[in-house]
Parts: sequence; C-alpha cells; structure tokens
Amino acid sequence: MERCAPPTDQAAVLHVRQLTAAELDTVRAAKRFFKESAWDEWRTTQPLKFDSPNDAFEVCADFATDLVSVPGAVAWFVPRAGRYARAAVLHDYLWRYPDRTGCDRRQADYRFRLQMQRDGVSLLRRWIIWSAVRLSAIVQGKGGSGWLKDLPGALLLVLLVAAPIVALPALAILVSTVVFWLLESAIALVVPDEAPPAIQLKT
Repeated sequence: MERCAPPTDQAAVLHVRQLTAAELDTVRAAKRFFKESAWDEWRTTQPLKFDSPNDAFEVCADFATDLVSVPGAVAWFVPRAGRYARAAVLHDYLWRYPDRTGCDRRQADYRFRLQMQRDGVSLLRRWIIWSAVRLSAIVQGKGGSGWLKDLPGALLLVLLVAAPIVALPALAILVSTVVFWLLESAIALVVPDEAPPAIQLKT
C-alpha cells in the first residue's frame, strides 16, 4: 500500500510567491531566449522541509523555482502546481546543488519520484512525469551515472503510455492557442492604445 499523507510538520508546507516587477525585469533581462518564461519563476517564502524518505534535505527561503516545467499544451495533464509541487521544488533544489546534496541528476530524479509518491501523486502520473524528466536530462547529456538503465523504460512510458493520452488534446490546444492569438492580434489593430501581442504559449 502506498504511504501518502499531508505533511505532518508546518515547516514541510510549501509557501511561494510570484516575482515582484523589479525581480521579473531582472530575470527577463538575464534570459537570452524565452523571456516570457520569466513569469514561470516563483520564490519560496519560508524554508521547506520534507518527511521521510527525503528528510535529509531542506530548501532555503527565497529559493527560485519554476515548480513544474510544462508546455502550455500539456498543462491540462500536469498543471504547474498540484500534489507534486513540493516534489518539484525539491527536484529543482537537488538539480541545482549536487555538491551540497550529494545527488547527481539520476538520483535527483529518483528522489523526485519518491517525493511524488509520498505526496500522493497517482502511480501512472508520477511515472510519466519521471520518465519525461529523465529523458530531458539524458537528451541534455546530464543523465547521471547509470542513465542507460533508465532509457528503455522512460522511452516506453513516454511513447506507448503518455503520447497516446496527451498528443491529441495537446495538438487541439496548440491549434486553439494559435487561432486565439490571430483573433487577438486582429482585434488589437482596431482597439486604441493596443498593439498585436506576441503569442503566449503559457498563461
């Protein structure tokens, strides 16, 4: 039986805030591409602790995180925040500080999956999320020691399980997003003090 329950300690509750206008400008200026993704960044407002099996880790206050990084077209399947939000912050922390935590990318992804299980994310959803994260790390050449062992299972999960579920709705959302942008751009041409906007693939 899966062990999942809300955090028992208030220090294990995730508290985040969006960036201020000045912080947002700074983050945007630092990005060479995808400047709009500065909106995806959040900051913890309190230290974040974890129950077992990740009780050895603590995320400091004012830690920058994007929670769950997903394209807008699949946000219906994995919204930015949910049961996996604490696990996502832990994952960002483990990826960013391997020397401090002793976790390489593979171990960080494993800890991420363990935390999702601890926080009650359903079996298939957490394995799909894990496989997408693993493949992303492997493609970037940052898979960690033993990454080859994960490759077949992660590929099978993404191609045979996730893709059939996610692909058609994602395509419909993408097409609808483009149609909405075209309509919005046309309306902006006739509305005073407006200009056609850049397409927003994330809200």
